Amino acid sequence: MNYLQWNNLIAKHFFNSDNAGKEVLLYVDKDLIESLGQPFGCGQQDFINALNEGPGWTTHSGFCQKALQTCEDWRARNLEFPPYIAYLACFVLATGEDMEVKESAYYPRLNKLLSLPENLRLASFTKTSGLWDDLERWTKEDKHEELGRFVFGIRGSMIWVGLPRFQTLLSVNERKELPAFFSAANLDPSDPPTQEILLKHLLHYGYRFLRKHTRGILGAKNGDDMIFKEKLLELIMNELEEWDGNAIEQEPGARETNNVQSGLRLCMEIDLIAQQTRFTMRLKTNRQFPEEDLFFNFRESGGVLVCKDSGQGWSKVIRCESNKYFDPLELDWEKGLLLDDPVHRWKARLKAADIRLFISGTNEGLSGWVETQRLERGIPFKLAVASGEYEKIKAWGEKDCVSFRELLVTGMPTGWRLFESDCARASCSGIDVLTVSSSVRLTLRGGIKIRGGNTYLHIVPPVVALENGSEGDVPTVNGRPLIRAGREAHLWSLPVDISANELLRVEVTVAGKKLTKILRLEEPVMAQDYHAPQRDISGRIISGPKGEKNTFSGAVVYVDVAFEMPLDVFIKPSVHRSIFFVGVPGQVCEWPIEKMPEWHPVWAIEKTDKKEWSVIYCRKSLKDSNAVVNGLRDASMIKRWREFVWINRKRTRLPDMPLVRKKWQKYVEAAKNV
Repeated sequence: MNYLQWNNLIAKHFFNSDNAGKEVLLYVDKDLIESLGQPFGCGQQDFINALNEGPGWTTHSGFCQKALQTCEDWRARNLEFPPYIAYLACFVLATGEDMEVKESAYYPRLNKLLSLPENLRLASFTKTSGLWDDLERWTKEDKHEELGRFVFGIRGSMIWVGLPRFQTLLSVNERKELPAFFSAANLDPSDPPTQEILLKHLLHYGYRFLRKHTRGILGAKNGDDMIFKEKLLELIMNELEEWDGNAIEQEPGARETNNVQSGLRLCMEIDLIAQQTRFTMRLKTNRQFPEEDLFFNFRESGGVLVCKDSGQGWSKVIRCESNKYFDPLELDWEKGLLLDDPVHRWKARLKAADIRLFISGTNEGLSGWVETQRLERGIPFKLAVASGEYEKIKAWGEKDCVSFRELLVTGMPTGWRLFESDCARASCSGIDVLTVSSSVRLTLRGGIKIRGGNTYLHIVPPVVALENGSEGDVPTVNGRPLIRAGREAHLWSLPVDISANELLRVEVTVAGKKLTKILRLEEPVMAQDYHAPQRDISGRIISGPKGEKNTFSGAVVYVDVAFEMPLDVFIKPSVHRSIFFVGVPGQVCEWPIEKMPEWHPVWAIEKTDKKEWSVIYCRKSLKDSNAVVNGLRDASMIKRWREFVWINRKRTRLPDMPLVRKKWQKYVEAAKNV
């Protein structure tokens, strides 16, 4: 292969849509080069030969001079990837697998790889730092992290050697093992702990997933490795926050299965006048919910808990089969809860705890207070505390919190008390959830992403979160100070007058360290060449001549006569659902198994799961007659009609609209005597 073929092959391996928004380490070893070249009958030596040859436009003879020349005005060449990535890959390849080797051994290794004299010092090697810097700029500013985010970093005291060595901070295999570690440590990506607690889990479980050298960095107490330790924790924290909960688990009999891990959160409403609390439970996930509802086996009662998607990763309040809200007071909070949906292979965990931390749900679009696993500085919070921890928490609250007090309320689990504070000044020793992090992070929260990376919908931008900053630390966007988002001291809003497609650089300097986030806001765009297929009223794609009557294409409907049924009833049911249209007694049609009826339905009854049905009104006006009387005379059809309307009435969820609900109840009551 020639140079550009190798360059693009390596670039595509690291920078692709699967890595959108994730930090990319250019970890290159011999196995990777061999595996990439193997389909083309090429190996490491062919790779080195291509590097020595360089792309067609280079004229310099020196290895590093040739690498630098590939970067000159490369954007004007209309290339898919920066043309110097293969050279950077070679610099990383020279670090070797033994990471404990002295830094001074790097140059002889690089020379040996290039078949050069061992003591030769490559000319212009120190100038190649500009290539690393340009790669970071390309991923963030040119591509907006849509193919991944590269970060310029140095590892060790030797600056130029430290650039390629930094890319070996975490190996490819270690990154692949991180989901297994997250699963083993029961970590929730939608509610991660502080970096201090993450480190605690890494040191406990790390022997199963990390190299000895990596564990050594995580255990560092001083020296240069403290810098790498901080960066390594930041990298793993980013991986955790991007994790979608999917993990491979080893089941009895050595069988591996994929399961989705998600977290359950307690939510609390407080009525200060009545001095009473009320708890509910929701699920939060980084993953898209299945099209169908989740049905979790609740082993404690032998029943089933129903979980419905509410948007933005949150579920609606979890309900029982009877459609009543599930009451978390039925649980033993100190033991926690593990639910599973065997059909979708989802697991949801409420962590065992004798201290539960709650913060305002406003920023999640929820009312009241929401449970969390991380205590941040400057944030009001409430604590539910079991009897065994009263004295310790009271002592900590009085010493290290602002305005710490007990709330005398009812509605708490037996033996539990509720406390509140304006903010915490220090951690509570030995309590993970009350560990106040010392690390400062600049993150983006909320908003609607477009394509991945850091491109957001202009009308729904993210907010900027500065975790553990001080009162005087004010982030800016393109030099303009941000304003606080409501009462939250750590959240900042982007200016409302920022135009679309403008490159936005959010920056803040905390204790001499500059933190940066780059993003862009875009308006929604429909592709010019997008054409939705034409479908019939059953949702089937029409493969024959177009322009037929009573069809639709996307939002465009082609009809001869206006349909009186709501659009909902034309949604094609899934494999597990059916829709039963009912009219006067004896009029029943199971769609799509049976053809749409010629008579006009009054109601559509949809089977949403094994034990629950929903009902949709099909007439134009609520003034239309229910038409229960004067039905057909076919006894078998009347019996079938009565089964769906009267016999199954307790399984049918009532319509949300009061007038429609009342009309359905009258319809059912009239069917009682048919």
